[in-house]
Amino acid sequence: MSDNRRGMSIVEMLLGATLLLVGGAALLLSLNAATLHAEYLSQQQIALNAAQGLLEEWMARPTSALRTAPPWQPFPLAQLPLQANGQLVLQIRPVPDGSDPATATLFDLHVAACWQHRERVIGEADCQDGPDANWWVDSPVMVSTRVAQRE
Repeated sequence: MSDNRRGMSIVEMLLGATLLLVGGAALLLSLNAATLHAEYLSQQQIALNAAQGLLEEWMARPTSALRTAPPWQPFPLAQLPLQANGQLVLQIRPVPDGSDPATATLFDLHVAACWQHRERVIGEADCQDGPDANWWVDSPVMVSTRVAQRE
């Protein structure tokens, strides 16, 4: 007896439709994740550019300005779009750590960016040094340099 059936059975049709739906849903979910990640990376690049600009601005100042500046200074990070609420934090520390800023000839400058992205805090909360207490504000966007006396 020869079997000359043509077409597909209902099980094959259901299996094909299920595979098509699962594949389409996976494609849409990955597209959504890629869009969210691109948005975060865009904000991160804007924050990095702003942090580098602030660091360069303070590197150009005379050493006397570094000596008299407060060791921790917040600056608004208004360039970030969406749910940013961000700020930059400039930290100035004489080298070696604990030395008198009035006589120091070497300073560490550190700029960190903190902001919110989709109700998630990027960097340390409120741009304050957290429980690790390493004196630097930790963030995915940080730039640092060491400046010697130029006067």
